[in-house]
Amino acid sequence: MKTNELLTRAELAVKLVEDRLTYLESLNTKTAELADVLVQLNNDEADLLASDKPEKSKVKLLIELRATIDVKQADHAKLKTEIYDVTTESITAGNKVNLWLGALSDALITARTKRVTDQLEEIFLRAAMFEVRRFVGYSKVVQEVSSLDSLHLPTDRKNAVAICRKLRPAFNKLSGAANTESADLEVIAGDW
Repeated sequence: MKTNELLTRAELAVKLVEDRLTYLESLNTKTAELADVLVQLNNDEADLLASDKPEKSKVKLLIELRATIDVKQADHAKLKTEIYDVTTESITAGNKVNLWLGALSDALITARTKRVTDQLEEIFLRAAMFEVRRFVGYSKVVQEVSSLDSLHLPTDRKNAVAICRKLRPAFNKLSGAANTESADLEVIAGDW
C-alpha cells in the first residue's frame, strides 16, 4: 500500500476514533446525570416513607416514585451497555490506527536508513561500510522518526481509551514525517 493511501485510511480511522470518544464523553455525562437523578429519587422515596402523610397518599406517590426509579434504572443500564459498545468500537478502531502508524513508522525508518546508507556509500570505501552502517540508526533523519512515541494499546479498557486520545498527535507527527518522503514509498500494511 502506498503512503498516501495508508495516511488517508488512518486519517479516516483517527476521525472515527475521535467521534466515538466524543460520543463516549456525552454518554458518560448522561450516565452521571442519570445516577444523580436516581440518588435524588431514592432520597425522595426515603423521605416519603418517613413522612406523616396519610397512608393512601403515600401508597399512590410511592407507586409512582418506584415506577419512575425502575424506568430510570433501565435507562441507566441501557446507557452502560451503549458505553461498553462505543468503548469497544473506539478501541478496535484505535488498534487499527495504531497498526497502520506502526507500519508507516517502520517504512519511514527503513526508507531513511536506506537513504543515509546510500549517501554514506558514496563517501566511504566499501571496506569501511561494515563499521559505518552501525551508526546509521543514529543519524538525525532516522532518529526523527524512531524517536516518535509509539503507542501500545493495553488490554484494559480504561487505559486503552486514554491511549486512543493520543492517536491524533501521533498521527500528525508521523504524517508530517511521511510528507518528507517519496509519495511512492511502499508501506507493508494490511486492511486489518
